[in-house]
Amino acid sequence: MNRSIFEQLEPRLLLSGTEYVVTSLADVVATDGVVTLREALEAANSNTAITGDVLAGSSTDPDVITFNQTLLLAEAGAGNPLTIILGGTELTITDDVEIVGLGSDILTIDANDASRVVSITGAQSDADIAGMTITGGYATGDGGGISIVAATLTLTDVTASSNSAGSNGGGIYNVGTLTLIDSTVSDNSADDFGGGIYNDDTLTLVNSTVSDNSTGIGGGIVNNGTLTLTNVAVTGNTATDEAGGIYNTNSLMTMTDVTISSNSAGSNGGGVYNEDGGMTMTGGEIIGNSAGPDGGGIYNGGSISLVDVNIVGNSSSLGGGVYNFGTFKLTTGNLSGNIASIDGGGLYNQGAVTLANVTLGNNSAVSSGGGLLNAGGAVTLTSATVAGNSAATGGGIRNETGGPLTLNNTIVTSNNANTSDDISGTWSGSNNLVGVGQLFIRNPSAGTDTIWGTADDYYGDLRLRSTSSAVDAGSNVLAVDADGIPLVTDVAGNTRIYGAIVDIGAYEYHPGVVDIDHMAAVIAEGSYVPSLDFNTSGAIDSDDMDHLVQVIFATEYGDANLDQKVDIVDLAILANSYGSSAGGWSEADFDGSGYIDIIDLAILAAHYGFDGTAAPAASSAPMMAATQSQPEPVKAARTEQSQPATIEQTAPGKTSAAAASWQSQRRQRRTDKTASHTLRLLNSEPKSLQPDDDSDADTIDLLSLTGLSIF
Repeated sequence: MNRSIFEQLEPRLLLSGTEYVVTSLADVVATDGVVTLREALEAANSNTAITGDVLAGSSTDPDVITFNQTLLLAEAGAGNPLTIILGGTELTITDDVEIVGLGSDILTIDANDASRVVSITGAQSDADIAGMTITGGYATGDGGGISIVAATLTLTDVTASSNSAGSNGGGIYNVGTLTLIDSTVSDNSADDFGGGIYNDDTLTLVNSTVSDNSTGIGGGIVNNGTLTLTNVAVTGNTATDEAGGIYNTNSLMTMTDVTISSNSAGSNGGGVYNEDGGMTMTGGEIIGNSAGPDGGGIYNGGSISLVDVNIVGNSSSLGGGVYNFGTFKLTTGNLSGNIASIDGGGLYNQGAVTLANVTLGNNSAVSSGGGLLNAGGAVTLTSATVAGNSAATGGGIRNETGGPLTLNNTIVTSNNANTSDDISGTWSGSNNLVGVGQLFIRNPSAGTDTIWGTADDYYGDLRLRSTSSAVDAGSNVLAVDADGIPLVTDVAGNTRIYGAIVDIGAYEYHPGVVDIDHMAAVIAEGSYVPSLDFNTSGAIDSDDMDHLVQVIFATEYGDANLDQKVDIVDLAILANSYGSSAGGWSEADFDGSGYIDIIDLAILAAHYGFDGTAAPAASSAPMMAATQSQPEPVKAARTEQSQPATIEQTAPGKTSAAAASWQSQRRQRRTDKTASHTLRLLNSEPKSLQPDDDSDADTIDLLSLTGLSIF
């Protein structure tokens, strides 16, 4: 059994209740020399002896039921599962009892679709069930697998799966106090509400999963009481009507580090449906959910406050990410890649919305408001970046009816529309940049098909360039979160005010890896930034990149985390990012191509094992002279004075096409240099990849990490 089960139950096991050991998989009550689970429960509930085999339970202390695995395996026969098949009548718990199973992957209680599996009732019932799977339950009313009424139940390492109810709570129905720890509720169904769990009192889930359940309303969870989720995944649930993932009405939900993903609703609220209720969420993501009419990710008519939450890749007709007619607050997060087939790709608002430290990027709507549509409500954006969104009207933001739209310390640029690329309608505020270019490391784009709102849209890299006009251009007084509290970090978790003055947008410029990504973008564009021309050649090229990496940062290509080592940690970063187009140097895009691929692997392989604290000698005297005269591209001490205008132009003596060819030149040079070494690494003996592994690179099986075949 899982050791954590013993540790959690240890204080109760030391009490003086009766201890029962189940020795048979049968579901009978008989004097036959063995102990069944039903006999043990009847004795524990009644506190009287059952047949001649089972002692009376305790009336003062919890009774404990365990299972003799050796005897049960012998009864089941070699290779057969340990399953107790109920005979058409549910198990009941009416007193304090602890059932310690053998593990959810070992022991199963199966009602065979003939009854509910277990019912816990009464104020005197304080039950713990651990280490088993509960399946095959059926109830014509509520609670196909488990029903808790006016009782307390804790489930640890329990799987409730493939149960069904004619009314509510296919997996579990709770009108008491229910806690799930390290447990799974999956593949259950209910005709009306709560395919997975129906809660009408107090429900807590920790380190648990609610997945692939189905019903009319509330595919995963229906909450009419108090719901607390910590490190929980609610995924793949469906509702024919509302709330694919979670339905919350007139109730309170508190979530920490929760993932709500791939849920679907035929009506509103693919991920979450919050009607007149309260919801707080800290950490986590709402991703890939879908709804028919409104609110692919969230449908809100109550009050929602989110902190450090990403709402990504959801879809519906109105409000692909969020449909709001209540109060909605998001501090520090991303509303990105959401799709609306009509209006409000990222967010559709008829209530009150406050977004702070938020990016709205690459959302799309067929009609209006690619990033956000305000339909008569009130919207405030503070320290936000709205870029790469698309719609027919108001690619970034559409203020449809003239409701108050307030922007402070906010960037709205690089959006696309037939009418009004960035903002359509009236707005107010201060310290904003609207329709201004050359702000980001890489701008969003429509991709190779040149059509916005399609699968190949490029999100871009919305971090600020060192030369961006957004640097040092904000207002410190306005840099506050959705509740008016001064912002401490930016959307990436970096210090919000670096220097004296806050930057405009969701990202604060910090020197470091961002400078490498900036230079890669400048080289690809063929533009010219004097502060990056370290050898004063009049062009920004691979020699300047070498100098930035090898001299200023005193490291080598392949050092993703810039710790002056190219080691197993960098390899792990590359393996995790391999095949993606997200991120720059810190995600192992060492050649600046925008993709993490075989070339980046070859670059890392060439320098694997580099370990030094001193920069290599400069390649030429002019380079060293340039180092002494040119300052490191870092953020200077901030003052209240305005920043000089950004200087980025076509490099003298170098065409954009020539500049853009540097990646292919570098690729060829480095590939030729490292091909044999890379092939040797790819075909070497497999070895587990651990961050503290200090073994030689030749023992690492990169092929298994990347899934590549070189033959």
